[in-house]
Formats: sequence, C-alpha cells, structure tokens
Amino acid sequence: MYQNKKIALFISHIYGDYQQGISQGVVHNAYDYGYPVEIYTTSDGEDLGAYGKGESSILRIPNFDDIDGVIFASGTYTDRNLSEEIRELLKKEKCPVVEITEQSSDFPYIVLENNKTTATLTEHMITVHGAKKLCYLGHKRERYFSRLREGYFKGILEKYHLNFDDSTIYLTDESEASYLEAINQFTNGGTSMPDAVICYNDRIALAFIGKAAEEGYHIPDDFAVTGCDCLEEGQFINPPLTTITFPVEEVGAKSMDMLFEMIKGKNVGPSEVTASPVINASCGCKVRSPFHSFSYLRECNRKIADLELSMFKSMKLSSSLSHVTDIDEGCDIIANFVTEIVNCSEFYMCLYSNWDSVTDPVLALADAVLDREDFEDAEDSLILKLAIKDGRRLAEYSFPKTTLLPDAIKNDNNSTYIVTPLFFEGRTFGYLAISFGNNQIQFPFKLEQWIMNIAQFLQNICEARRTSMLSQHLEEIYLKDALTGLFNQHGFKKHQDRLLQLASPGSYVTAMLMDLDKLKTINDHFGHEEGDFALRTIGQAIKQAQSETDIAARFSGDEFYLLLFHENEGYAEELIEKIEKYINNFNKLSSKPYYVSESSGYVTENVGSGLTDADIQRMYSHADKKMYDKKHSKERNVLRQV
Repeated sequence: MYQNKKIALFISHIYGDYQQGISQGVVHNAYDYGYPVEIYTTSDGEDLGAYGKGESSILRIPNFDDIDGVIFASGTYTDRNLSEEIRELLKKEKCPVVEITEQSSDFPYIVLENNKTTATLTEHMITVHGAKKLCYLGHKRERYFSRLREGYFKGILEKYHLNFDDSTIYLTDESEASYLEAINQFTNGGTSMPDAVICYNDRIALAFIGKAAEEGYHIPDDFAVTGCDCLEEGQFINPPLTTITFPVEEVGAKSMDMLFEMIKGKNVGPSEVTASPVINASCGCKVRSPFHSFSYLRECNRKIADLELSMFKSMKLSSSLSHVTDIDEGCDIIANFVTEIVNCSEFYMCLYSNWDSVTDPVLALADAVLDREDFEDAEDSLILKLAIKDGRRLAEYSFPKTTLLPDAIKNDNNSTYIVTPLFFEGRTFGYLAISFGNNQIQFPFKLEQWIMNIAQFLQNICEARRTSMLSQHLEEIYLKDALTGLFNQHGFKKHQDRLLQLASPGSYVTAMLMDLDKLKTINDHFGHEEGDFALRTIGQAIKQAQSETDIAARFSGDEFYLLLFHENEGYAEELIEKIEKYINNFNKLSSKPYYVSESSGYVTENVGSGLTDADIQRMYSHADKKMYDKKHSKERNVLRQV
C-alpha cells in the first residue's frame, strides 16, 4: 500500500552519472517501502552569469507537510552557500533527514568510502607486482580529498618500508604542461622508471596515460597506472584501467533504509558503503576485458551525434520562443518539444499566480493599480500552465500551493518527479515537474538547456509586459493632458481622424467648446493650485458624462474641446445637463471658497456624405462664438459669500 506522504531528495546536477545512480537507488528502495519520491534538483555553481542568481528558489517549492522524510545529497552541491541554505531549512522543518556526504554531519549520514581503496590498490601493486618505486598523482584544486587518498598511499608505503619523497608526489592542475611535468618528475627525465603511478581519480589517470603515450611510454610495460571512480571510458581503453568501483546506487538504497528506520522512530548512526578494487590490465595483471572497444567507439559516436542534435534542437527551441510574447502560444511550442524527451511520461509546468507581475516602480510610473492583498495571496497559489501526461495534454487550472501537483494528478499516482525551479536572475516563475516511465531517472544534460530556454521565454514575456506598460505610459504622456487626464491636442487630433472615418452617414457630430468661468479670479484670490483644482473638477465632470465614442480634450488654459458622435440629435444638451448636474452637486458639497462653473457652446451637424477636418474647424469657430455669448450673458460671482 502506498504512503500518503512522500520522500524528498535534495540533489544537484542530476544529469551526472553519480547523481542519477544515487537517485535511482533512493527511488527503487523507496518504492519497496511504499513511498513515491520528489527529487529537488538544481545546477548550482555553474558559471551561468546573472542567470544563476535564482537557484535558491528551490527552497520555496517543497511543502514539508506532505513529506515524511528527506535525503540530502550535500556532496553534490558545488555552491556551498546553497547547500547551507538547504541544511538550515531542513533543520527548521525538523523532519527526519539522512545526509549523503563525504564527512561527518549533524544529521545521520552515509558516506561512500572510496578513499581507503587507494591503499588497497597500492598494496596490490606491492604484493602482486613487486613494485618498489611508487608515485602518487594528486589533484591541485580538489586538495582535501586528494590529500586524503595520498595519506592512504603513504601509509601502505610505510607499512612495507618503502621510500617516498617530494619527487614521488605531484599535484596536477589537469593542464597538458602539468601532466608532462609529472611524467618528467616521476621518470627523472626518463632515466629512472617508476614501477607504478597511483592516480587520484580515473580522469587524471586517463589524461596521464594519454600524455605518457605521446612521450613514447607504454602502459603497463614501462610503468603501471591505477585510477579511482571506475569511469566508463577507462574500461574501454587498451589496456583497461585498474580502478575502484563506484557503488552509488547502493549508497542511495542504503540511505533510504536509514531514513525508513528514522521514520519508524528508531535512532540510526553513521553508515558507510565501501568501494572495491576493479583489477584490469593497466596494473600489469593478465585480465581479459569483457568490453569490446569497437562497441564503445560506436556508443561514443552515438553520444556525440545525440549531443550535436540536442544542441541544434535547443537552438531551435530558443529561436522558436525568442519572439513569442503570449504564454499560451509559447506553451504550444514547448509541448511539441516535450514529445522529444525520451521516456518522458509526465511533464508539468507550474507557475506562481503572480509569475508575470511587474515591479512596483514600473507600476507606479505607469499609474497602474495593484491590489496588494491579492498580490500577496497569489504567492500561495499556482497555475498548472502546461500539463502533459502519457502523451495527452491536460487542461490548465489553478491549485493551492500546499502540494507539488494538483490532487487530481497525485491521486493513485506513484510517479517519481524530478523538480527543477524556473527562474531568471532574481525573478522566480515556478517550477517543472518531470517523470519518466517506470520511474527510471533519465534526465539528460540537454534538458538543462531546454529549461534555460523556457526560463528565458518567461522572462521575455515579463519584459514585454513591462515594456508595454512603459510604452503605454509614454503614449499617455504624449496624448493626455497631465492635469485633467483628458486628451491633449495630439490625442484629440489622433482620435478625431479615426472617428471621422468611422462615422456613419445619417448620424450626427457635435463640436462643443466648454470654458471654466472666472479662472483668473480664482487664481488671483486663492492661487494657481486652486485654479488647477477647478480645472480638474470640470475635467472629471466631463469624464463621468461622456460616452465611449466622445472625444474630450484640454489643449491649455481653461478651454475644453468635445467632439461627439451620436444618433440622437438632442445628445449634446443631454451631455451638458449631466455635466452641470455633476458641477452643481460638487458646489453643494464643497467647502472651497469659490464656486466651479462653466460656459459652453456647440454646433451639431448631420454627417451626411462625410465631414472633413476643415468642417470640424468651421464648427468649432461657431461653437466658440456661442460659448462666449453664453459666458458674457452670465453675471454670477464665483466667490462664495463669507
């Protein structure tokens, strides 16, 4: 019976062989215990420029109320800051944690012991092959573990009373010059051959063997070489490399055993999985390799071709998304690429509800309205924006951020999900949750490129929205009167030309002028701020009275221009009545020491066969005369009597 809760695995660089081995061991054993697994992964520490700033967003994805226990592969994190952030989060949540590490920890931990085996290989060279002069080729940058293995190497030499000094120890930086210097040091310039070179790892051993071959040396005839880590390519060279096993699946499985004991309430102590020697021909043993170099060459060519193809597909995805600013259009493109992910059974893109929000400074500049409470609530909800299960695309819908995926997907689902955050620099969008058939961990490196493309696409949408808001704001500045919010002369002209083209024959057009009475009196007695307030009041009265097809503008000063398109011949009078009613109500309620009033004049004509700009100017000339006739007929004092 499957558990209601999950096991969480925190691991970095899951596309690596070591990481996939650990993950597979955890998943298989967790399945036997009845637990599905959620794998939270990042690619921290890679030099991706500003893009990598958002890696820590992985911390906000898990819901620990839904998790029974955690396995933390801390040794896979190259960014120690992120590793420590995860550690502190796990301490705070106080759920059972097992750490996979190379050193002691506050959590119960398991170690893959592959350092002591250096001593085993060294002793093998002495006891089986009679080696007397042995050298150690270490790693300059990975100094801690290199020195650790060097210590086991020296311990065996001391046990057998063999000499070592600075000439038999070398730390490489993995450059060509460095390997050549090591060869010259160990051979004393070609005059004194070592019996064996014990290398820190397989990668260094392979590079050293390659450089030695260039210099004319033959392995193991001139000297033996051993490695560590059991890389695949080391098993296919001639002679195959003597090395040690790398039982990473066993580490993952055993960490799950420990965690299950803790979930049941038992105390567990540190544990260890020990590597074993893999004896091949590079040490001088007569071992027949079970591998065929030709098949390996074919496999390498296949991998190179696959990598090249993935690069082109990644570029195609990037190109396809580069100019897309609609999220739904982009999801359609991404969905097509998902079909190319081998053995991918489920693919979910979950976005925070406020993923495309614009920053407050831009909102303020664009005078946009943001409900802060709604904005904060959006942090607790998610949108299942793109969902593909077993080749079928599911509907989009929202769900609360109390679970990794909606209940409709989780129910009766034993899938393992690889979860990776979607972010760009400091902005977080959400995450991807990917599952593979039969819970096999098949997360190729090319998916990292695709995830970056998806994140860049989401960032482009946010930037497009931001640019659009700023563009609209600039257009508002160009077309709108800053004081009243009505159109200015530019805006009026733009919309006048558009509506003249749309006006239907038989309808009416009205050119109306409206003027604030006694603006100079208000300015002289109370200052220009009060004069501006009175102008804004007239502007607001016009806004609440006009229809969507009416154009209202203030060019400057105290005059307002209205251009009305209507079917009802009496519409202009109705509009004036609405404006005057608003102003009268304002005056009744206002405590200002003045009254706001207006004078207006208008001319209405039938559109007929069409109106030109010259016709509109003529109508405004007549409206202007009518307005001033009305204004001069007024005797009202705008000052209130105290």
